[in-house]
Amino acid sequence: MTLPQFKIRVFTLEGLGAFATAYYFNYIFFVLKEQYHFTAYDNLRFCALNGFVFAFSALYGGRYAQKHGYYQALTVGCGIMAASLGASALTSSSLGLILTMVVWTFGMCFTWPTLEAMACEKENAVWLPRMIAIYNVVWAGGAAVAYFSGGWIRQKLGDSSIFWVPILLHLAQIILVHKTRKQLPGAQHDLEARPSIPEEEVPHEATPELNRKFQRLALIANPFAYIAMCTIIPLIPDLAVRLELSPAWTGVYCSIWLFARLAAFMVLGLWTGWHYRLNWMIISYLLLILTFCGLLLMSNLWWIALAQLVLGWSFGLIYYSSLYYAMDASDTKGEHGGIHEAAIGTGIFAGPAIGAASLYFSPATANAPVYAVATTLVIGLGVLLRVSRLRGGAEKTVAKHGTPP
Repeated sequence: MTLPQFKIRVFTLEGLGAFATAYYFNYIFFVLKEQYHFTAYDNLRFCALNGFVFAFSALYGGRYAQKHGYYQALTVGCGIMAASLGASALTSSSLGLILTMVVWTFGMCFTWPTLEAMACEKENAVWLPRMIAIYNVVWAGGAAVAYFSGGWIRQKLGDSSIFWVPILLHLAQIILVHKTRKQLPGAQHDLEARPSIPEEEVPHEATPELNRKFQRLALIANPFAYIAMCTIIPLIPDLAVRLELSPAWTGVYCSIWLFARLAAFMVLGLWTGWHYRLNWMIISYLLLILTFCGLLLMSNLWWIALAQLVLGWSFGLIYYSSLYYAMDASDTKGEHGGIHEAAIGTGIFAGPAIGAASLYFSPATANAPVYAVATTLVIGLGVLLRVSRLRGGAEKTVAKHGTPP
């Protein structure tokens, strides 16, 4: 098996996982609200628990993949997710759904750090940005299609489909992993790496010091971006009721920002001028704050659609920055993938937790989560500016300018 053939398998596994996880996790909030009468406060707490488990499990999942191999990590992760979703389909209590979600989250954390690492393995300095670009486009595309079509699927196949459709996809992943393992037993160790590039031809975009600085900045910005995103997701069922959207149209309308994020990944993958440019990150973060508030506070469908478009772009650049700077000049890619995912888990936990706490202390204020999380995002902006030490010479110090891949 050649390296390109192996990467096609990797991205196929990624696409299946992206659709499965997005369909289950985005639409479980609708089931909890409609069948178990969960309020916004309850859904926020459910999402916060997911993030809490994610933050710790991702570190372990990345280290497990680095130590025991990618195939074993993927098999274990997909097996745990399929089993937990099967248990979810059989339970008839909200407590059962909560417990099985915890197990599902733990299993998921074996997969994403592993797939990130597999996408980047054996790549030289020219091909690494391309692989990261494809990786981002595949998972964002799978998530967008899952949300867009999920309302219609749930309407036609019933609420139980949020469990058994992902189960089928995870089983397909396990089969594909097994086939790949038979054809290429040692995974990355048996692959022939991309031809090495003479040092003078390597497009060094930044010094190691600058790379470390932007890794720190991205590790700050990305969790705050997830604080915003994972406050929005549990509140979308309430937004759909306020906007009087049908289940099918909720999926279509509320997936706008996901397709905008997908488009951002495509553009950012083709154009590398944003690499190591501080202003791009700061502006994206500012727009993230504004569109987060607009999406949850406005009532006009057209303005909310516009807010989703800008939100998708802003989130896309922040996320892309985090993954790119984490993988650039990294040798232990499984472990670094785990660190990247753990930072995401921190944001998944913090946003809903802050939103839930605001409703607990101010139950009469319906928009308390928006105000509390927006304040948190502003604090994050202050931290980002402090760490960046904005000065004239800090914009882009490079060892040697490279050409876009």
